[in-house]
Amino acid sequence: MLLELGLCHRALVMEDGLEAALLRERPDLVVKGKEFESADNPESAILAKWGGRLVFGSGEASYSGRDLLGAESRQGDAIDLNAFHDQCHRHGVSSSDLVRVLKQCEGRRVLIIGDTIVDEYVTTAPVGLSREDPTIVVRPEHQQRFVGGAAIVAAHCAALGAEARLHSMLGEDEAAGFVQEQVGKFGVEFSPLIDQTRPTTTKRRYRCEGKTLLRVNQFRQHHLDYRLQDELFRQVTSKANDPALVIFSDFSYGLLPPSLVSRLVEHFRSRHCFIAADSQTSSQLGDLGKFQGVNYVTPTEHEARILLSDYTSGIAVLGSKLKAHLSCPFAAVTLGQDGLLMFGNDARSGQDSVHPFPAFNKRPEDTAGAGDSFLVASSLSLSLSTDQVEHAALLGSLAAAIQVSRLGNLPIGQAALMRRLNRPASDNQPI
Repeated sequence: MLLELGLCHRALVMEDGLEAALLRERPDLVVKGKEFESADNPESAILAKWGGRLVFGSGEASYSGRDLLGAESRQGDAIDLNAFHDQCHRHGVSSSDLVRVLKQCEGRRVLIIGDTIVDEYVTTAPVGLSREDPTIVVRPEHQQRFVGGAAIVAAHCAALGAEARLHSMLGEDEAAGFVQEQVGKFGVEFSPLIDQTRPTTTKRRYRCEGKTLLRVNQFRQHHLDYRLQDELFRQVTSKANDPALVIFSDFSYGLLPPSLVSRLVEHFRSRHCFIAADSQTSSQLGDLGKFQGVNYVTPTEHEARILLSDYTSGIAVLGSKLKAHLSCPFAAVTLGQDGLLMFGNDARSGQDSVHPFPAFNKRPEDTAGAGDSFLVASSLSLSLSTDQVEHAALLGSLAAAIQVSRLGNLPIGQAALMRRLNRPASDNQPI
């Protein structure tokens, strides 16, 4: 049970007695509850043979059953597979169709260009209210660290079997080393630009009882100098083999000024690459308008309205205006827990098409990464066939549903999607 709950890496039963077990395992530390501190503890003499120590403590971290069970074990409960299969049936798409698309992603060359972010989560326990001023007091319990931004977009691509190559910038600091180590583990090709005038962008979230209390962002937003812009363009375009898919993952931290974006889009359009772009507007102001002429964009409703200065039109009208404004044939306007609207072209009639899709996870654990996972899965699908926008929307929505079932933005492997696709609609138990 301890192993299943993820509370330890190894568990054993001391069938041959305490001394034999300790001599065999030779631990550096043995921890016992505080109630044993004044009792006879035979471990002390045994541990002294190799310099081990006996420590007493009952722990201070408070866990709820929700914490102990872990996010991974709850994924199946939160994802509505019945709704997913209903949407597949409505659009004439079978699970085997989507499995085929996933398999076709294997080995596909994908180029990712954008801002890399380090996401940190500090989980805290509530202490109370300060007596000096009306401030909430919490105690840090543990910290988790993930790569985000364009780096995790590249990791999502690699996890789906694509050959991912990332171009991004980092500062000259400890966080840069963490990013390069993690990106390498994900199987992504990465030779970062080092900009000594800025830190590696880091976002720290302080969370308490499943809610975010505060975010502290460390970043600079000035554009790359012209020398680094030319170096990035040279790196991106120097490979002999053109990618099948180019993804811009823009967070407006200075890597992609409009003039450089125009040069890159023109270059890849001339080589008939499928180009997808996402420019996020959150605490900072994004600029989706600089991605004129790309094939596919995935803004939130808020981002689309800011770009078009339109706060009154319905979503269907908004999406059509967005496509026209960017000269972009495909767009997905995402609506959070309300799902999304997918805009494309009907191959038979030649007319614009719009299809609504619901969200398949109504109880998200952490929404960070939902847009990234949707962007990757839907872009890969569209790069294979632009005649099947429904496939792209369904795969992207399922990937996003899996992503928000857990804390932190982690790459979703092909196997995780396959498991959901191969399960019967009525089987909604946890995996």
